[in-house]
Amino acid sequence: MIKEEFSISKSFNNSTIYFVTSVLQKALSFFLLPLYTVYLSTDDYGLVSLILSFFGIVALLITLALNGSISRYYFIYKNEKEKQKQFLGTVVIGIIINCIVWLILLISFNKIVSGYFLQNISFYPYVFVALLSTVTSPVYLLYQTILQIKQKANNYAINSLSFFILAITLNILFIVVFQMGALGMLLANSIPNILFSIYAIYSLIKRKHIEIVFRFRFLKEALKYSIPLVPHILSGTIADFISRNVLYLKTSLSNVGLYNIAFQFGSILDLILSSVFNALLPFTYDALDDKSGKRTKLISLLTLILRLLVIIALIISLFSEELVLLMTSKPEYYPSWRAIPILALAVLFSFLYTAYGTLLFYNIKGTRFIWIASVSGNLTNIGFTLYFTTILTYLTPAIALVIQRVIMFIIVFTISRIIEPVKYELNKMLITILVFIVLSCLGLMPHLLTKFDGINLYFIGWKILVVFLAAFILLRKDRRLIYSFLSTNLNQYLNLRK
Repeated sequence: MIKEEFSISKSFNNSTIYFVTSVLQKALSFFLLPLYTVYLSTDDYGLVSLILSFFGIVALLITLALNGSISRYYFIYKNEKEKQKQFLGTVVIGIIINCIVWLILLISFNKIVSGYFLQNISFYPYVFVALLSTVTSPVYLLYQTILQIKQKANNYAINSLSFFILAITLNILFIVVFQMGALGMLLANSIPNILFSIYAIYSLIKRKHIEIVFRFRFLKEALKYSIPLVPHILSGTIADFISRNVLYLKTSLSNVGLYNIAFQFGSILDLILSSVFNALLPFTYDALDDKSGKRTKLISLLTLILRLLVIIALIISLFSEELVLLMTSKPEYYPSWRAIPILALAVLFSFLYTAYGTLLFYNIKGTRFIWIASVSGNLTNIGFTLYFTTILTYLTPAIALVIQRVIMFIIVFTISRIIEPVKYELNKMLITILVFIVLSCLGLMPHLLTKFDGINLYFIGWKILVVFLAAFILLRKDRRLIYSFLSTNLNQYLNLRK
């Protein structure tokens, strides 16, 4: 039997593929944003945002976080290929059954859905179209998770880009050509999910990634790992839905649209973050098993990644106003830029939370406690949103998200020190985030002092200087290492760091 190699160089290559794939998708989305904003109002964006945030909750209740159990038990059974395939097959079949159950339930109780959860939004056609997307997407997402843990980054990227190109084409067709508004956007999201889920089932069977069996003991094993994760993830999706819903009920659908536009820009950092951690997951688990040299390399690598992420976050934050002005077509969208730097800060604390949270996912005992962090953080998010929404309007969910992520990080850090202690360079990481906060305020100072809205060449020049200052402060000691990182390979880089 050939042993799978989860090397850091392969993780770097995969991370590059995931990152490039994510950037291509996000870049195309932003190039089309001016077009969308001509045909879609902030109310349209708000309506779609509310519906999708509600179905984010439903999607979790369908999957029961079983994708997390796949990521963990794949490595537990890495030397027992037959059991590995049977485990994967059992989880896939279990999710398909749950998808069918939820489809029947939500159609049967559609009046409750529209009357209580999505007030004044018709079930047919808006909610129904989103429902079709929600009950078909889990299988495709599960397939993509399997490709990631098998380190088949090329296949993952081809699927992602194909899915995205189809979705973009349908968006242009339904929104621009047929001018279907919010319904067009929902349809363009649903059709690719339906088609690619069918393809996912075919590919899983054809390429023998799974064995078509249902073993109750494997399902029990998977649920034992994943069920403690449900409160952890569910609390986050509920908090997001409540934030948007409260914003809608206490202010307007337009404010939900403004926050959603800002969230799209902030999601660039989320994509980078998820791409890096997804690609590093095999190496991370392997390094934690090793408990020696690889663990040291992992620690130093995460510190450098955070510094690079801060540089990107600073660029997005400082040039957020210019980005929104260039990428949207109506003045009603322009104020959304103010939420982007706040969302960028939330992502940086997400980095810390994810780094320490991965330790709890690695140690199976840790999954029993991770919900404490998420529930605590998300309850704080909800409380802040309920109290401050009328005062801070569309900035409220962004600020609440920062507070939530800080609380979640603190709790996960505390628990991980007991269950799976790893000495990450936390002091350096916190100083790095502090540098981001200080330089963001410094870079945006001209806007804050003059309250000027628009593109100003002097302001742009000032921001460029601040970015160079950040790069000098954060990366000056690692410049030789970064050069090695980019010009040769990651293994050579890590040898230099020793």
